[in-house]
Amino acid sequence: MLDQLLQLIPKALPFTAVLLAMALTVTFAHWALLRRDPLLGYEARRSRQLVLLAVVAVCVVLTIIALPLPVSTREQLLSLVGLVTTAVIGLSSTTFVAHAMAGFMLRSTKSFHVGDFLKIGDHFGRVTERGLMHTEIQTEDRDLTTLPNLHLITHPYTVVRASGTIVSAEVGLGYGVHHAVVEPLLLSAARQIGLGEPFVRVMALNDFSVTYRVSGLLKDPQQMLTTRSRLHNAVLDTLHGNEIEIMSPTFMVQRPQPNHSSEIPESVRKKDRVTPKATAEDVAFDKAEAASEKEKEVLTLAEKIKRLEGELREADSDQKPQISEKIEQLKERAEQVERERNGDEGDAK
Repeated sequence: MLDQLLQLIPKALPFTAVLLAMALTVTFAHWALLRRDPLLGYEARRSRQLVLLAVVAVCVVLTIIALPLPVSTREQLLSLVGLVTTAVIGLSSTTFVAHAMAGFMLRSTKSFHVGDFLKIGDHFGRVTERGLMHTEIQTEDRDLTTLPNLHLITHPYTVVRASGTIVSAEVGLGYGVHHAVVEPLLLSAARQIGLGEPFVRVMALNDFSVTYRVSGLLKDPQQMLTTRSRLHNAVLDTLHGNEIEIMSPTFMVQRPQPNHSSEIPESVRKKDRVTPKATAEDVAFDKAEAASEKEKEVLTLAEKIKRLEGELREADSDQKPQISEKIEQLKERAEQVERERNGDEGDAK
C-alpha cells in the first residue's frame, strides 16, 4: 500500500503544482482587478468582473488538462464541461447575450450617468444604478423602476442635460386679453422664480381661449419638480394680481355673477403662506441623490489621491510620511464609500 502511494506522488506533483498556480492566479487576478483600486466605479467594476470570470474559466480548463488521469478520461471531462457550458449559453443566449451587449453599448456611448434624469416612454426618473443587464431609475413617487438595457437601446430616451433644462407652464386666456399684455406678465412670472432667458409662445388658438406657454432655463435640473410647481404658482399670482382671468381649458359652468365679479381668488399675504421644509426632489429622489453624491465623492477622492501621489514623487524625505498618511486615509474613505454604495444596492434589491 505504501509503495503504491509512493508511486502516485510523482504523478500528483505536477497536478498539485498546476492547481496551486491556478489558485494563485485567480487570487492575484481578483486582487488586481477588483481589490487593488477601491475607487472603481460601477462601469469599471462590471467589466472587470467579466474579465475575472474569463480568467477563472481558463484556469478550470488548465486544471482539468493537468489531472493525473488517462488522456481519454481528460478528453471526456473537457467534452462534458464544453457541453454544459454550451447548453447554458444556448438556453440563455437569447436574453442574456442581448442584454449584455446592450449594456456594453450603453457604456460605450456614455449618454447618461448615475444621478441624471432619464425619460423613456411613460417612465421618468433619476438614474440610481447602471448594471450590465438593467438600468434602475427612481420615479417621482420615490418608487424604483428597473429598465432592461435591451429596452433602452431599442427605444428612444431623453436625458436631462446637467448644464440645465427648459421648464415650461401652459395657461389658457380669453381672446379679450391682448397678447401684448400677457407676454410681459408671463415673462415676469418666470423671472420671479429665477429662470434664465425666459420666452413666451402662443401654442394654440382654441374655440374659447388662447393657449400660452412660458418657458425658461433652469440651470440646476435637480430642482426641476419644485421649479415647475413654483412656475405654475407664479403664473397664477401674476395673472390674478393683474386682474386677468384664466380661461383654460374653458368655462363650462353657467351661473349669474353679481356686480360683474370675476373668478380671481383673494390674494394671500406672503407671511401667511406655508413654505414646505422639504422639496419634492428631497423626498422623491432620495436614493438617486445618494447614489449621485457617492459617485461624485469617489471621483473627488480619486483626483485627490492622484494629485497627492504626484506630490509624493517630488516631495522631500521629511514630507513623504505625511503625504503617504493622507493617501492612506483617502483610500480608506474610498473603500468605505464603496462598501456603503454596495450596501445601498443590496438593500434596494
